[in-house]
Amino acid sequence: MNKLMTVLVVVLVLTTSSVGFAAGGRGYVGGAAGVFLPQDSNVTYFDGSTGNQSYDTGYVLTAFGGYEFESGLRLEGEFAFREAELNRVAGNYGYYGYNDTLWAFSGMANLFYDIRTNTNVTPYLGGGIGFATVSLDRGYDYYSGYYNNNYYDSSDYETVFAYQVGGGVCIDLNRNMALDVGYRYFGTDDIQFFDRKIDLESHNVTVGVKFKF
Repeated sequence: MNKLMTVLVVVLVLTTSSVGFAAGGRGYVGGAAGVFLPQDSNVTYFDGSTGNQSYDTGYVLTAFGGYEFESGLRLEGEFAFREAELNRVAGNYGYYGYNDTLWAFSGMANLFYDIRTNTNVTPYLGGGIGFATVSLDRGYDYYSGYYNNNYYDSSDYETVFAYQVGGGVCIDLNRNMALDVGYRYFGTDDIQFFDRKIDLESHNVTVGVKFKF
């Protein structure tokens, strides 16, 4: 993650210094929905043992607003909600979890660069940094070979540093409205839950609408 963040910061600084902020531009707001694909998480348990947990396909909802500069740069604020069900948690003790739900609420400051094509189709690249409050809601858990069957209904959460990189395509429908198809690689610092610490990395594909003013 540290290498990824270093690359992101360098790219953003170079882009800002080389392209610059031109006068003029337009504001915009919008929203999007799509698919949340968490990658298998590495898990470190309270006793130092390790394992992994995998997820079903989830969903992501975003709301955003920003400003388009004539230079092609865009500054943007974004809020997003992601949720996915765990389908397997495994470790040295053969731990399996059922009905566990992972969700994350994030706030990001993004910087994108629009690649102008002189058509109504505008590709873009960029990324952002911010925070994420990540929660694990637990239902029925089965510990094979270590504990007996156990039922609990509990939850825990932590707020951590978050980052994302990605790109997409904006398709102008008219002067004031555009369709946005985007991809984001979204991740966070390690998150401490209950008896385990996990990392969160994910692929996100969304389709949304942007209103310009």
